[in-house]
Amino acid sequence: MFWAALVFSTLLNGVTSAGSATTARGQWTLTKNGTTCIMMWAQIDLTLSYYSGTGQEQVDVPVQVPAAATTDGDCDAMLYLNGNYIKGQVLKLNFDSKAHLTSYREDAADAPTQDWKGWSATFAFARVEELKLGDNQWMLLQVNITANYTTDPAHFKIDGNNPVHTYYQHIDPAEPPDLADSIYASNGYSLNCPSKQKFAINSDPKYGPLAYIQFSLLKVQAFKSGADTTFGETETCPADQHNTDKVPIIVGGVLAGLTVLTLCVYLFYRARLPPEIINTVNPHSHYENKVMDDDEDEE
Repeated sequence: MFWAALVFSTLLNGVTSAGSATTARGQWTLTKNGTTCIMMWAQIDLTLSYYSGTGQEQVDVPVQVPAAATTDGDCDAMLYLNGNYIKGQVLKLNFDSKAHLTSYREDAADAPTQDWKGWSATFAFARVEELKLGDNQWMLLQVNITANYTTDPAHFKIDGNNPVHTYYQHIDPAEPPDLADSIYASNGYSLNCPSKQKFAINSDPKYGPLAYIQFSLLKVQAFKSGADTTFGETETCPADQHNTDKVPIIVGGVLAGLTVLTLCVYLFYRARLPPEIINTVNPHSHYENKVMDDDEDEE
């Protein structure tokens, strides 16, 4: 029983530890005309590259979206996609004017503050039927980042040209990005992604500097209806489904192993007992009459 308790304790610690780090997790809600259409809770880390003064080398800079970023957006947006417009919703996070440089230091409390004026992250959501990829689901289709390099000259050492840059995610309707294949849920449902997931905003140098986004502890829902600010029933994103399914498998395996071990110990114990002990019957047992009947039959 000690080993069983130890195993269960280890499993529970492993399950709960994934949601313990919530230091930089923002909680953003977009409400327009009394209707809450988008909710997103997440820690968002960016890796943005820029061209150095030589104009040739791309330098990577980590940037964390401030948890205190303010929200803006549109619950009835028209998204421009390769010459066509589709219906969607847009959540825009305007970086707070003052935020800790948690990207560059482990201890956010001791990190200096940074003026992020002009920075924003835009998330465009669409229904899958708008792209003729299915029905009754919504997805995160596109992420764009606007960076004002002049607010952080210590890390973005530009030569003065193009001080503001937008990292734009190009979309091919025939082949949606990994983002859309991973962050989606049924209409009316929210999506939960506890583990870290990294996606490319731009991974092709021909479109400019490279950019990547990483979500941690993500919970999101688009195309909500009503004024409530609670998530709908939850679905688990594909990347976390196998991790979730491992828990009952491991627990079931442990219980099966303990059952087999107990049975083996019992059978070994019986095999070591002499016959007179095995055939001993409790006088108060209802099997006593059966033993007496067997003795009479032998006579």
